[in-house]
Amino acid sequence: MKSFRSVLPSLSLIFASAAFAQLPYPSTPGSLLGARALGRAGATAGSQLTHDALFQNPASAAFEKRYALHASYLGYGNGLTASVVDTKTSPVGGGLYYMRRDIKGDATKNPSLGNYNRLEERAGSAVMGRLAENFAVGLTAKYTYLRPYDNRVKNGVNWNVDAGLRYLFSPQFAVGVVGQNFLTDEKGANPRLFSFGIEYQPTPSFVISAQAMKTSELDDKTGMSFPKKASTLGWSAGAEYRYSGFAARTGYVDHGPWNHKLLSFGLGYEDAAFALDYAFQMVTSGRALQIHTVGLSAFL
Repeated sequence: MKSFRSVLPSLSLIFASAAFAQLPYPSTPGSLLGARALGRAGATAGSQLTHDALFQNPASAAFEKRYALHASYLGYGNGLTASVVDTKTSPVGGGLYYMRRDIKGDATKNPSLGNYNRLEERAGSAVMGRLAENFAVGLTAKYTYLRPYDNRVKNGVNWNVDAGLRYLFSPQFAVGVVGQNFLTDEKGANPRLFSFGIEYQPTPSFVISAQAMKTSELDDKTGMSFPKKASTLGWSAGAEYRYSGFAARTGYVDHGPWNHKLLSFGLGYEDAAFALDYAFQMVTSGRALQIHTVGLSAFL
């Protein structure tokens, strides 16, 4: 019979293997969105946006002429975001953003954030413009800095690029196509994502939208994997009702590779000078989780 001392190394190896059996995985690109998009569960790749255009479809901001300053608190990782978008001073618009979030503890509760604790800093610059009255394109260059509190994950930076287009078939019907994170990311911070979104406005006060998403498998060099490897597809749907400057929103998203489903609600108010938006999300299955996001914009 083997002594306890002789089997101790084997037991240690078993426990160590179990502890590291779940590979780390990244956050969803949708977790970077602000309150206006999250109120509709991020089903806004085909929608007209300002601040959220910098994090989803940069082409969508080209259909308005405004100078917008934005600041928001994100319930995803207690993040803080600031941005400026200018589509007013020239035919080619532009935007800048900065985000910081310190994810501690949330990563074990919210699959959308990934499953490891870390400090994230993100910054980006976008350009957008119309090639025709009903057709716009946009491009975003962005920088990500990661400082993990987990020795399984690489520390470092990543530069990446997003591109999008938005086409209006009519004033009531629009489509958007987005490719995010085209460049190689050996850190795994920015999974490659392709989205196709549609938006339909049956009345001046009511909008419905839907979106399909495909996430590419992560490179083995990242040392990461998705919780649900068999699925690379996700989808979302949303709606918004507007009345006299006020807006009520709702939506549902299935983040396929993350095996994570959320129901969204949102409220907002906008006039010529400012906009205030709030979004609330709750998980529909698994551990109870509630996410609150607030955004404030000023228009000049």
